[in-house]
Amino acid sequence: MKYLYNGLVLTSLVVLLFVGCKGKTDSTRPSHATGETAHSANTSHDDDHDHDHGEDGDHAHHEHEDAAYEEHEGESSHDAHDEGNLIVFPPALQREFSIRTAPVERREIHQTIRAMGEINPAGSREAEVFAPFAGVLMPDAERGIVRPGERVRRGEYLAILAPSTEESGWSQLLSEYRLAKAEFDRARDLVQSGAAAPRRLQEAEMELSQKSSRLRAALGGADPVNLDSIGLTYHLTAPVSGILSDVHLRFGQHVEMGEHLFNIVDPTRVWLEAQVPVSETHRLERVEDAYFTIGGYETVYRTRDLNGRLITVGGILDPTTRRVPVIFEIDTPNNLFKPGSYAQVYLREGAGHDALAVPQSAVLDEDGIPVAMLQVHDEDFRKVVLKTGAHDEDYVEVLSGLAEGDRIVIEGAYKVKLGANQPTADAHAGHGH
Repeated sequence: MKYLYNGLVLTSLVVLLFVGCKGKTDSTRPSHATGETAHSANTSHDDDHDHDHGEDGDHAHHEHEDAAYEEHEGESSHDAHDEGNLIVFPPALQREFSIRTAPVERREIHQTIRAMGEINPAGSREAEVFAPFAGVLMPDAERGIVRPGERVRRGEYLAILAPSTEESGWSQLLSEYRLAKAEFDRARDLVQSGAAAPRRLQEAEMELSQKSSRLRAALGGADPVNLDSIGLTYHLTAPVSGILSDVHLRFGQHVEMGEHLFNIVDPTRVWLEAQVPVSETHRLERVEDAYFTIGGYETVYRTRDLNGRLITVGGILDPTTRRVPVIFEIDTPNNLFKPGSYAQVYLREGAGHDALAVPQSAVLDEDGIPVAMLQVHDEDFRKVVLKTGAHDEDYVEVLSGLAEGDRIVIEGAYKVKLGANQPTADAHAGHGH
Protein backbone atom coordinates (compact mmCIF):
# COMPACT_ATOMS: atom_id res chain seq x y z
CA MET A 1 0.00 0.00 0.00
CA LYS A 2 2.86 2.30 0.84
CA TYR A 3 4.44 1.71 -2.55
CA LEU A 4 1.13 2.33 -4.29
CA TYR A 5 0.72 5.70 -2.52
CA ASN A 6 4.26 6.79 -3.41
CA GLY A 7 3.64 5.84 -7.05
CA LEU A 8 0.49 7.94 -7.23
CA VAL A 9 2.29 11.00 -5.80
CA LEU A 10 5.15 10.68 -8.25
CA THR A 11 2.72 10.30 -11.16
CA SER A 12 0.83 13.43 -10.07
CA LEU A 13 4.07 15.50 -9.95
CA VAL A 14 5.05 14.40 -13.45
CA VAL A 15 1.61 15.37 -14.81
CA LEU A 16 1.77 18.79 -13.14
CA LEU A 17 5.26 19.47 -14.52
CA PHE A 18 4.17 18.47 -18.02
CA VAL A 19 1.10 20.74 -17.94
CA GLY A 20 3.14 23.65 -16.60
CA CYS A 21 5.80 23.35 -19.27
CA LYS A 22 3.19 23.08 -22.04
CA GLY A 23 1.44 26.21 -20.79
CA LYS A 24 4.69 28.14 -20.74
CA THR A 25 5.54 27.03 -24.26
CA ASP A 26 2.11 28.03 -25.59
CA SER A 27 2.29 31.42 -23.92
CA THR A 28 5.53 32.27 -25.68
CA ARG A 29 4.62 30.93 -29.14
CA PRO A 30 2.51 33.95 -30.33
CA SER A 31 5.41 36.28 -29.60
CA HIS A 32 7.72 34.36 -31.93
CA ALA A 33 5.02 34.03 -34.58
CA THR A 34 4.51 37.77 -34.78
CA GLY A 35 8.22 38.63 -34.77
CA GLU A 36 8.13 40.43 -31.38
CA THR A 37 11.10 40.31 -29.04
CA ALA A 38 11.08 38.16 -25.93
CA HIS A 39 11.08 41.34 -23.90
CA SER A 40 7.75 42.60 -25.30
CA ALA A 41 5.92 39.26 -24.80
CA ASN A 42 7.34 38.11 -21.46
CA THR A 43 8.17 41.15 -19.38
CA SER A 44 7.34 39.24 -16.18
CA HIS A 45 10.09 36.62 -16.50
CA ASP A 46 12.51 37.71 -19.29
CA ASP A 47 15.19 39.06 -16.97
CA ASP A 48 16.40 35.57 -16.09
CA HIS A 49 15.44 33.95 -19.38
CA ASP A 50 17.15 36.58 -21.61
CA HIS A 51 20.20 36.73 -19.43
CA ASP A 52 20.66 33.02 -19.87
CA HIS A 53 20.71 33.54 -23.65
CA GLY A 54 23.09 36.55 -23.63
CA GLU A 55 20.51 39.00 -25.08
CA ASP A 56 20.62 41.85 -22.51
CA GLY A 57 22.90 44.00 -24.74
CA ASP A 58 20.79 43.28 -27.84
CA HIS A 59 17.63 44.40 -26.06
CA ALA A 60 19.31 47.63 -24.89
CA HIS A 61 20.52 48.51 -28.37
CA HIS A 62 17.14 47.83 -29.99
CA GLU A 63 15.38 49.88 -27.33
CA HIS A 64 17.79 52.78 -27.97
CA GLU A 65 17.36 52.38 -31.72
CA ASP A 66 13.55 52.52 -31.47
CA ALA A 67 13.69 55.67 -29.35
CA ALA A 68 16.10 57.34 -31.77
CA TYR A 69 13.97 56.36 -34.75
CA GLU A 70 10.77 57.69 -33.16
CA GLU A 71 12.54 61.01 -32.67
CA HIS A 72 13.25 61.32 -36.43
CA GLU A 73 10.36 59.27 -37.81
CA GLY A 74 8.27 62.26 -38.79
CA GLU A 75 11.21 63.98 -40.49
CA SER A 76 12.36 61.17 -42.76
CA SER A 77 10.99 60.17 -46.16
CA HIS A 78 12.72 56.76 -46.11
CA ASP A 79 11.06 53.45 -45.25
CA ALA A 80 10.94 52.90 -41.47
CA HIS A 81 12.21 49.34 -41.67
CA ASP A 82 15.18 50.40 -43.82
CA GLU A 83 16.23 53.14 -41.40
CA GLY A 84 15.62 50.99 -38.35
CA ASN A 85 18.43 48.57 -39.19
CA LEU A 86 21.49 49.16 -37.06
CA ILE A 87 24.97 49.06 -38.51
CA VAL A 88 27.45 47.69 -35.99
CA PHE A 89 30.90 49.26 -36.28
CA PRO A 90 33.06 48.37 -33.26
CA PRO A 91 35.44 51.00 -31.82
CA ALA A 92 38.47 49.04 -33.03
CA LEU A 93 37.26 49.30 -36.63
CA GLN A 94 36.38 52.96 -36.15
CA ARG A 95 39.98 53.66 -35.19
CA GLU A 96 41.32 51.51 -38.02
CA PHE A 97 39.23 53.33 -40.64
CA SER A 98 39.67 56.80 -39.08
CA ILE A 99 35.95 57.26 -38.44
CA ARG A 100 35.17 60.64 -36.87
CA THR A 101 31.89 61.81 -35.40
CA ALA A 102 30.64 65.19 -34.19
CA PRO A 103 27.40 66.64 -32.80
CA VAL A 104 24.99 68.46 -35.09
CA GLU A 105 25.17 72.20 -34.36
CA ARG A 106 23.66 75.46 -35.46
CA ARG A 107 25.72 78.01 -37.41
CA GLU A 108 25.36 80.97 -39.74
CA ILE A 109 24.58 79.81 -43.27
CA HIS A 110 24.68 81.97 -46.39
CA GLN A 111 22.51 81.32 -49.43
CA THR A 112 24.49 80.55 -52.58
CA ILE A 113 23.91 80.59 -56.32
CA ARG A 114 25.48 77.75 -58.27
CA ALA A 115 26.85 78.63 -61.72
CA MET A 116 29.33 77.43 -64.29
CA GLY A 117 32.39 79.63 -64.67
CA GLU A 118 35.68 80.11 -66.45
CA ILE A 119 39.11 81.51 -65.67
CA ASN A 120 40.08 84.32 -68.06
CA PRO A 121 42.91 86.86 -68.21
CA ALA A 122 42.17 90.00 -66.20
CA GLY A 123 40.97 92.73 -68.55
CA SER A 124 43.52 95.31 -67.38
CA ARG A 125 46.33 92.76 -67.26
CA GLU A 126 46.25 91.44 -70.81
CA ALA A 127 47.81 93.20 -73.80
CA GLU A 128 48.00 92.58 -77.52
CA VAL A 129 50.80 93.78 -79.79
CA PHE A 130 49.91 94.81 -83.37
CA ALA A 131 52.06 95.74 -86.35
CA PRO A 132 52.26 99.59 -86.51
CA PHE A 133 52.97 99.40 -90.24
CA ALA A 134 53.49 96.83 -92.97
CA GLY A 135 56.83 95.12 -92.96
CA VAL A 136 58.84 92.01 -92.22
CA LEU A 137 58.92 90.57 -88.67
CA MET A 138 62.46 89.73 -87.53
CA PRO A 139 63.93 88.58 -84.20
CA ASP A 140 65.93 91.02 -82.09
CA ALA A 141 69.66 90.48 -82.53
CA GLU A 142 70.32 90.23 -78.77
CA ARG A 143 67.18 88.50 -77.47
CA GLY A 144 66.58 86.11 -80.33
CA ILE A 145 63.23 84.49 -81.12
CA VAL A 146 60.56 84.81 -78.43
CA ARG A 147 58.21 81.86 -77.84
CA PRO A 148 54.87 81.27 -76.06
CA GLY A 149 55.25 80.78 -72.32
CA GLU A 150 58.25 83.08 -72.11
CA ARG A 151 58.15 85.75 -69.40
CA VAL A 152 58.77 89.35 -70.50
CA ARG A 153 59.04 92.71 -68.75
CA ARG A 154 57.32 95.94 -69.71
CA GLY A 155 59.40 97.80 -72.33
CA GLU A 156 61.45 94.72 -73.21
CA TYR A 157 62.14 94.05 -76.91
CA LEU A 158 60.01 91.35 -78.53
CA ALA A 159 61.02 91.64 -82.19
CA ILE A 160 62.05 94.03 -84.98
CA LEU A 161 59.73 95.19 -87.72
CA ALA A 162 61.47 96.30 -90.92
CA PRO A 163 59.14 98.38 -93.13
CA SER A 164 58.45 97.37 -96.70
CA THR A 165 60.26 99.40 -99.38
CA GLU A 166 56.97 100.87 -100.54
CA GLU A 167 55.95 101.80 -96.97
CA SER A 168 55.64 105.58 -96.59
CA GLY A 169 53.02 106.03 -93.86
CA TRP A 170 55.37 105.15 -91.02
CA SER A 171 58.15 107.38 -92.35
CA GLN A 172 55.70 110.27 -92.71
CA LEU A 173 54.44 109.89 -89.13
CA LEU A 174 58.01 109.83 -87.85
CA SER A 175 58.94 112.88 -89.90
CA GLU A 176 55.91 114.90 -88.73
CA TYR A 177 56.57 113.98 -85.10
CA ARG A 178 60.22 115.01 -85.29
CA LEU A 179 59.39 118.34 -86.94
CA ALA A 180 56.84 119.08 -84.21
CA LYS A 181 59.38 118.13 -81.54
CA ALA A 182 62.01 120.44 -83.02
CA GLU A 183 59.50 123.35 -83.18
CA PHE A 184 58.54 122.80 -79.54
CA ASP A 185 62.18 122.88 -78.40
CA ARG A 186 62.79 126.08 -80.40
CA ALA A 187 59.64 127.82 -79.06
CA ARG A 188 60.57 126.93 -75.50
CA ASP A 189 64.02 128.50 -75.86
CA LEU A 190 62.58 131.67 -77.43
CA VAL A 191 59.96 132.11 -74.72
CA GLN A 192 62.53 131.57 -71.98
CA SER A 193 64.77 134.25 -73.53
CA GLY A 194 61.81 136.65 -73.97
CA ALA A 195 62.10 136.65 -77.78
CA ALA A 196 58.65 135.10 -78.29
CA ALA A 197 55.28 135.30 -76.65
CA PRO A 198 54.07 132.38 -74.47
CA ARG A 199 51.31 131.74 -77.01
CA ARG A 200 53.86 130.35 -79.49
CA LEU A 201 55.02 127.74 -76.97
CA GLN A 202 51.41 126.73 -76.26
CA GLU A 203 50.72 126.22 -79.98
CA ALA A 204 53.94 124.22 -80.42
CA GLU A 205 53.10 122.06 -77.43
CA MET A 206 49.61 121.32 -78.80
CA GLU A 207 51.05 120.34 -82.21
CA LEU A 208 53.62 118.03 -80.60
CA SER A 209 50.95 116.35 -78.49
CA GLN A 210 48.85 115.70 -81.57
CA LYS A 211 51.71 114.19 -83.61
CA SER A 212 52.84 112.13 -80.63
CA SER A 213 49.32 110.71 -80.17
CA ARG A 214 49.12 109.75 -83.85
CA LEU A 215 52.46 107.99 -83.61
CA ARG A 216 51.46 106.07 -80.49
CA ALA A 217 48.17 105.10 -82.10
CA ALA A 218 50.12 103.67 -85.03
CA LEU A 219 52.10 101.62 -82.50
CA GLY A 220 48.92 99.98 -81.24
CA GLY A 221 48.81 102.04 -78.04
CA ALA A 222 52.40 101.21 -77.06
CA ASP A 223 54.40 103.89 -75.28
CA PRO A 224 58.04 103.61 -76.39
CA VAL A 225 60.66 104.80 -73.97
CA ASN A 226 62.01 107.39 -76.39
CA LEU A 227 60.12 108.27 -79.56
CA ASP A 228 63.07 110.33 -80.74
CA SER A 229 65.22 107.22 -81.07
CA ILE A 230 62.78 105.41 -83.34
CA GLY A 231 64.18 104.62 -86.74
CA LEU A 232 62.77 103.01 -89.85
CA THR A 233 63.56 99.63 -88.32
CA TYR A 234 61.20 99.54 -85.36
CA HIS A 235 61.65 97.58 -82.12
CA LEU A 236 58.37 96.03 -80.96
CA THR A 237 58.28 96.18 -77.14
CA ALA A 238 56.13 94.58 -74.43
CA PRO A 239 53.45 97.05 -73.25
CA VAL A 240 53.01 95.15 -69.95
CA SER A 241 54.97 92.63 -67.90
CA GLY A 242 53.74 89.06 -68.10
CA ILE A 243 53.91 85.84 -70.09
CA LEU A 244 53.69 85.52 -73.86
CA SER A 245 50.51 83.51 -74.26
CA ASP A 246 50.58 83.47 -78.05
CA VAL A 247 52.79 84.30 -81.03
CA HIS A 248 50.61 84.59 -84.10
CA LEU A 249 53.21 84.71 -86.87
CA ARG A 250 56.58 83.20 -87.61
CA PHE A 251 59.60 85.40 -87.90
CA GLY A 252 60.57 86.32 -91.44
CA GLN A 253 56.98 86.65 -92.56
CA HIS A 254 55.50 89.80 -94.05
CA VAL A 255 52.83 91.44 -91.90
CA GLU A 256 50.25 94.07 -92.72
CA MET A 257 49.60 97.22 -90.74
CA GLY A 258 47.39 96.44 -87.71
CA GLU A 259 48.04 92.69 -87.86
CA HIS A 260 47.96 90.89 -84.51
CA LEU A 261 51.46 89.69 -83.51
CA PHE A 262 51.68 88.85 -79.78
CA ASN A 263 49.51 88.27 -76.69
CA ILE A 264 50.91 89.04 -73.24
CA VAL A 265 49.11 88.01 -70.05
CA ASP A 266 49.94 89.01 -66.49
CA PRO A 267 49.54 85.68 -64.67
CA THR A 268 49.42 87.14 -61.15
CA ARG A 269 45.76 88.26 -61.48
CA VAL A 270 42.92 86.60 -63.39
CA TRP A 271 39.17 86.94 -63.78
CA LEU A 272 36.74 84.35 -62.44
CA GLU A 273 33.68 84.72 -64.66
CA ALA A 274 30.47 83.00 -63.55
CA GLN A 275 27.51 82.69 -65.93
CA VAL A 276 24.31 82.97 -63.89
CA PRO A 277 20.90 81.75 -65.17
CA VAL A 278 18.41 84.54 -65.71
CA SER A 279 16.10 82.94 -63.12
CA GLU A 280 18.64 83.79 -60.41
CA THR A 281 19.45 87.36 -61.43
CA HIS A 282 17.08 88.84 -58.84
CA ARG A 283 19.46 87.57 -56.14
CA LEU A 284 22.66 88.96 -57.62
CA GLU A 285 22.47 92.29 -55.81
CA ARG A 286 23.10 90.41 -52.54
CA VAL A 287 26.23 88.63 -53.80
CA GLU A 288 29.48 89.67 -52.06
CA ASP A 289 31.98 86.87 -52.58
CA ALA A 290 32.30 83.36 -53.98
CA TYR A 291 34.03 80.01 -53.67
CA PHE A 292 34.85 77.65 -56.51
CA THR A 293 36.53 74.48 -57.70
CA ILE A 294 38.54 74.03 -60.89
CA GLY A 295 37.39 71.28 -63.26
CA GLY A 296 38.94 67.94 -62.37
CA TYR A 297 40.00 68.94 -58.83
CA GLU A 298 38.25 68.89 -55.45
CA THR A 299 40.15 71.74 -53.75
CA VAL A 300 37.84 74.62 -52.79
CA TYR A 301 39.17 78.15 -53.36
CA ARG A 302 37.64 81.29 -51.87
CA THR A 303 37.80 84.68 -53.52
CA ARG A 304 38.35 86.43 -50.19
CA ASP A 305 41.46 84.29 -49.60
CA LEU A 306 42.79 85.27 -53.04
CA ASN A 307 42.57 89.04 -52.57
CA GLY A 308 39.36 88.88 -54.59
CA ARG A 309 37.56 91.93 -55.90
CA LEU A 310 34.06 91.97 -57.37
CA ILE A 311 34.37 93.59 -60.81
CA THR A 312 30.83 93.44 -62.16
CA VAL A 313 27.44 91.94 -61.31
CA GLY A 314 24.59 91.57 -63.73
CA GLY A 315 26.04 93.05 -66.90
CA ILE A 316 24.28 92.26 -70.16
CA LEU A 317 22.01 89.25 -70.64
CA ASP A 318 23.23 86.89 -73.35
CA PRO A 319 20.13 86.35 -75.52
CA THR A 320 21.28 82.87 -76.55
CA THR A 321 22.32 81.34 -73.20
CA ARG A 322 19.95 83.47 -71.10
CA ARG A 323 22.75 84.05 -68.61
CA VAL A 324 24.45 87.08 -67.12
CA PRO A 325 28.12 87.36 -66.07
CA VAL A 326 29.41 87.93 -62.55
CA ILE A 327 33.15 88.66 -62.53
CA PHE A 328 35.69 88.54 -59.69
CA GLU A 329 39.34 89.50 -60.08
CA ILE A 330 41.58 87.23 -57.99
CA ASP A 331 45.23 86.44 -57.37
CA THR A 332 46.64 83.30 -58.94
CA PRO A 333 49.72 82.36 -56.90
CA ASN A 334 52.34 80.36 -58.78
CA ASN A 335 50.23 80.64 -61.94
CA LEU A 336 47.77 78.23 -60.32
CA PHE A 337 44.70 79.14 -62.40
CA LYS A 338 45.19 78.80 -66.13
CA PRO A 339 43.13 81.02 -68.44
CA GLY A 340 40.56 78.88 -70.21
CA SER A 341 40.03 76.53 -67.24
CA TYR A 342 36.44 75.75 -66.33
CA ALA A 343 35.18 76.22 -62.78
CA GLN A 344 32.18 75.32 -60.65
CA VAL A 345 31.29 78.57 -58.90
CA TYR A 346 29.12 79.25 -55.84
CA LEU A 347 28.21 82.92 -55.50
CA ARG A 348 27.71 83.73 -51.83
CA GLU A 349 25.17 86.22 -50.51
CA GLY A 350 26.39 88.64 -47.86
CA ALA A 351 23.58 88.24 -45.29
CA GLY A 352 23.38 84.88 -43.54
CA HIS A 353 20.80 83.14 -41.33
CA ASP A 354 21.02 80.85 -38.30
CA ALA A 355 20.42 77.22 -39.25
CA LEU A 356 21.09 73.62 -38.35
CA ALA A 357 24.05 72.53 -40.48
CA VAL A 358 26.41 69.59 -40.96
CA PRO A 359 29.76 69.30 -42.76
CA GLN A 360 29.53 68.47 -46.45
CA SER A 361 31.62 65.35 -45.75
CA ALA A 362 28.80 63.97 -43.58
CA VAL A 363 26.23 63.96 -46.40
CA LEU A 364 26.13 61.00 -48.77
CA ASP A 365 24.20 60.78 -52.01
CA GLU A 366 22.01 57.69 -52.31
CA ASP A 367 20.29 57.67 -55.69
CA GLY A 368 19.81 61.42 -55.51
CA ILE A 369 18.65 61.37 -51.87
CA PRO A 370 20.93 62.95 -49.21
CA VAL A 371 21.59 60.68 -46.22
CA ALA A 372 23.80 60.77 -43.13
CA MET A 373 25.04 58.16 -40.68
CA LEU A 374 23.62 58.75 -37.19
CA GLN A 375 25.50 57.32 -34.20
CA VAL A 376 22.89 55.90 -31.83
CA HIS A 377 25.40 54.18 -29.53
CA ASP A 378 29.15 53.87 -29.21
CA GLU A 379 29.29 51.23 -31.93
CA ASP A 380 25.79 51.35 -33.40
CA PHE A 381 24.93 53.56 -36.40
CA ARG A 382 21.79 54.12 -38.44
CA LYS A 383 21.22 55.72 -41.83
CA VAL A 384 18.89 58.72 -41.79
CA VAL A 385 17.40 60.58 -44.75
CA LEU A 386 17.92 64.35 -44.83
CA LYS A 387 16.11 67.25 -46.36
CA THR A 388 18.78 69.81 -47.12
CA GLY A 389 18.74 73.52 -47.84
CA ALA A 390 21.55 75.93 -48.67
CA HIS A 391 25.09 74.72 -49.40
CA ASP A 392 27.56 77.17 -47.86
CA GLU A 393 31.23 76.33 -48.45
CA ASP A 394 31.93 73.17 -46.39
CA TYR A 395 28.51 73.02 -44.71
CA VAL A 396 25.01 71.95 -45.71
CA GLU A 397 21.84 73.28 -44.12
CA VAL A 398 19.61 70.51 -42.67
CA LEU A 399 15.88 71.22 -42.84
CA SER A 400 14.78 67.84 -41.46
CA GLY A 401 16.14 64.41 -40.58
CA LEU A 402 18.41 65.44 -37.68
CA ALA A 403 18.11 67.37 -34.45
CA GLU A 404 20.60 69.60 -32.68
CA GLY A 405 22.95 67.47 -30.58
CA ASP A 406 22.60 64.31 -32.70
CA ARG A 407 25.98 62.72 -33.30
CA ILE A 408 26.81 61.92 -36.92
CA VAL A 409 29.77 60.60 -38.86
CA ILE A 410 31.72 63.49 -40.41
CA GLU A 411 34.68 61.49 -41.72
CA GLY A 412 34.38 57.98 -43.14
CA ALA A 413 30.58 58.05 -43.49
CA TYR A 414 30.71 55.95 -46.65
CA LYS A 415 32.77 53.27 -44.88
CA VAL A 416 30.20 53.09 -42.10
CA LYS A 417 27.39 52.86 -44.66
CA LEU A 418 29.14 49.90 -46.29
CA GLY A 419 28.90 48.15 -42.92
CA ALA A 420 25.18 47.63 -43.61
CA ASN A 421 26.15 45.12 -46.31
CA GLN A 422 28.08 42.91 -43.88
CA PRO A 423 26.45 39.61 -42.75
CA THR A 424 24.50 39.94 -39.50
CA ALA A 425 26.45 37.17 -37.83
CA ASP A 426 29.77 38.84 -38.58
CA ALA A 427 28.50 42.20 -37.35
CA HIS A 428 27.29 40.77 -34.03
CA ALA A 429 30.49 38.83 -33.68
CA GLY A 430 32.28 42.17 -33.70
CA HIS A 431 29.65 43.41 -31.23
CA GLY A 432 31.13 41.17 -28.60
CA HIS A 433 28.01 39.07 -27.77
